[in-house]
Amino acid sequence: SHWLKCKPFRLERPFCATVFLMELETMSTEVELRSLSGDVILEASFEASARVHQVKERVANKLGVSCVEFQLVYGGQFLGGLGSISDLVGDQTSVSLTLLSRTLEQAYQAVIDEYYNVAVAAFPSELLHGEGKIVALSFFRATIATQVAVGFEMPPFSMKFMETMHLKDLRGRGFVDESGCFTEDAFKEYQRACSEAQK
Repeated sequence: SHWLKCKPFRLERPFCATVFLMELETMSTEVELRSLSGDVILEASFEASARVHQVKERVANKLGVSCVEFQLVYGGQFLGGLGSISDLVGDQTSVSLTLLSRTLEQAYQAVIDEYYNVAVAAFPSELLHGEGKIVALSFFRATIATQVAVGFEMPPFSMKFMETMHLKDLRGRGFVDESGCFTEDAFKEYQRACSEAQK
């Protein structure tokens, strides 16, 4: 179970704060978030087995920001979301983390990076075209399937025709190579182009 207390606070950029984690005898961990001036912004209690991403989610909810807008740093290293609090605490009675804000551009780039990691894992092409590439047609088919699932009305064309035209468009714009794959840089640039087109 979790308990939370939060004082009114506005997250300004640039922002940096320190999170103090104190291991309790009950195998729970008290998380105390402080501003640089020393004011307590947030206090919360987590089970020692709670994951880092759960800490980030609680902090984000109470501060009214997205998890991608800040990072947790420990020992000079940015923390991923899969490790547990107990992994950090170990035999120590407390551990200090630093919370660093990201600019909107940094946050947006983090989202694209994560999207690429998901896509390259789902549609890998290393067996045929080289490591780190994404099969464009597989990605396109999955995108269409997702759109149909949420109620998007398909245009009156066959899937084969749409695939051919889409791949031709991607090649013409330089996003896809001759093997029909996105490179990492091309995929991220394509996502940025799609976001700009939707504005």
